[in-house]
Amino acid sequence: MKSVFTIDYSKSLAFMIRVCDFDYVNLNITEQNFPKERSDGKANLNFELVPHNRKMSSEEVLADFQTKKLRSATLLEGLYWVKKNPEEQRKGSIVILGSIWRHWDGLRFVPYLCSVSGGRGLDLGWFGGGWVEGVWFLAVREPA
Repeated sequence: MKSVFTIDYSKSLAFMIRVCDFDYVNLNITEQNFPKERSDGKANLNFELVPHNRKMSSEEVLADFQTKKLRSATLLEGLYWVKKNPEEQRKGSIVILGSIWRHWDGLRFVPYLCSVSGGRGLDLGWFGGGWVEGVWFLAVREPA
């Protein structure tokens, strides 16, 4: 699935989570743990939802993105995408590898969109744990 729309980087993470109207949000998904990489301006981004049909590590997914001239979406970008595509996460988990939180114990976690008891959730997955077959990854097509 491909889609293009404008991202407003001035919006806060808390605001975007609120307007996405999730049924569940992991309490560690905060501005403190996921500071914005960019805080002003707008950009038109070309999003792609990338499937992988085998178990893959986060590093393998990112390497695959490089060969396809893609980059992983950030959390704020992912929230804009899910606002426009709210039902997609009910079809399968969608990982957002472009924003990483390092827990106090050194483990790294990334946000992902999921279905939770029939509702829509925003949770965290372990960056180092690998991803099962059937997971999707949200990417941005880099300009040529």
